[in-house]
Amino acid sequence: MVLRKTEKAGFRRRTRPRRKSPNQELTPMDATTSSKQPRNGGALFFAHAAYILAVLVFALGVCRLVVGFAIINGNLGADALARYAPGSATTGQLIDKSIYGIAFAIALGTLAEIAKCVRR
Repeated sequence: MVLRKTEKAGFRRRTRPRRKSPNQELTPMDATTSSKQPRNGGALFFAHAAYILAVLVFALGVCRLVVGFAIINGNLGADALARYAPGSATTGQLIDKSIYGIAFAIALGTLAEIAKCVRR
């Protein structure tokens, strides 16, 4: 028997896992670990949820940005700020909040894409 340099006499490294005999029954633990599905399937759920949230926040931010510039240009009436953006006191505040939302959506979408790539 020829030993490799990394092996010591009496200790051989196993290269393949032991196979079970066909007559041996699977235990419930073996049945769950031998399936083809990933063990940590819940982590990918949050990546999908974050991606969907990022798309929705981005779309809402763009819509609010368009409304803010439409109010500034006078395309919408004077009461449009109170009607379409009740949380903002001025058009500048509306545009600022929409830009913050777009930046948050881009960051969240990037993190969601990284999570999907790491999982694969």
